[in-house]
Amino acid sequence: ADVFCFVPASIEAFGRVYLEAMAAGLPIVATDDEIRRSFIGKQGFYAYPHNFDSIIKALKKAASSPRLSYAKELKPYHLETVITKLEGELNALIS
Repeated sequence: ADVFCFVPASIEAFGRVYLEAMAAGLPIVATDDEIRRSFIGKQGFYAYPHNFDSIIKALKKAASSPRLSYAKELKPYHLETVITKLEGELNALIS
């Protein structure tokens, strides 16, 4: 794929599919909301659900974008980071 596009309603929960697209370095067209902006960051191309003009505009921009590096954005989702967070939460529950 050259571009990843997933523009669900803002009530849609966090999607792992975005992380997979980020790991592949794909330009991403996503819903313009706080959730998606918080983990995709400034490199994302944002559109509004059910607003086809907005989606088409974002897709055109994304299609002309090169592959991207989301290394900084993906850091919180690395296995070691997730394990450390889970251990901390579990230890807090036990204590």
